[in-house]
Amino acid sequence: MSYEKLFDLTHKVALVAGAAGGLARETCLGLNQFGATLALADVDAKGLTRVCNELGRKGIKTWSKVVDVSDGASVESLINALKRNFGRLDILINFVGVVWTNPIEKISVAEFQKVIDINLKGSFLLAQQSLRLMAPKRSGKIILVGSVYEEASKAIKRARAGKGPTLLECLIHRWTGHSMSDPDTYRTEKEKREGEKKDPILRFKKELISEGRMSEDEYMEMEQRVAKEIEEAIHFAEKECTDIDPEPFDILRGVYAAN
Repeated sequence: MSYEKLFDLTHKVALVAGAAGGLARETCLGLNQFGATLALADVDAKGLTRVCNELGRKGIKTWSKVVDVSDGASVESLINALKRNFGRLDILINFVGVVWTNPIEKISVAEFQKVIDINLKGSFLLAQQSLRLMAPKRSGKIILVGSVYEEASKAIKRARAGKGPTLLECLIHRWTGHSMSDPDTYRTEKEKREGEKKDPILRFKKELISEGRMSEDEYMEMEQRVAKEIEEAIHFAEKECTDIDPEPFDILRGVYAAN
């Protein structure tokens, strides 16, 4: 089975909540690549419009609606609108979340309550209402997303305020250094081997093969095709984009955590 068929999302409706963020935008591109119908939602009306326009310029059709995930009536209205327009919901990907970078003793009760209302209550409401469309057909996926970007932003703000460094512990494995200039000499071989056991890609590969959804040869073919796509993209960037002068903001979008 080809990986296109394995991950085929044709006729599937995917709701992306918190769609105005950069990570959500890239997820929308991936969902579209495999045929999903995109429904976007965010409390930021201008940001939502911007993302829809960006996707539209790439020929990607979207449906969108402003939603406040902390408000039960707003979330219910969103799901009702989805039902009227599509009659179904197959995938919910929730990127919504807020975080305060102040020390805990300086966070007000109102600020703490906002985190609870959006991150906790909001996730509950989105999942609960989405199940109204998923449960009857006994099918659907709900994915909650957390981002290292937020924690990195928090660490940057703390350092700039003169409050010292922050230790960020990453619990997933990274194959190589941060860039071509990073020799990756700061990790021991033992640490790398232990990290490989947690690698989500390798674990997913084992799952696909053990469940008979792909053979070893099919997986290898998929890897080779992806590698070829990456090589072609690099070639295009190096050889065929010499007359393109993109804006610095577009080049660095999603690369650095910044405030």
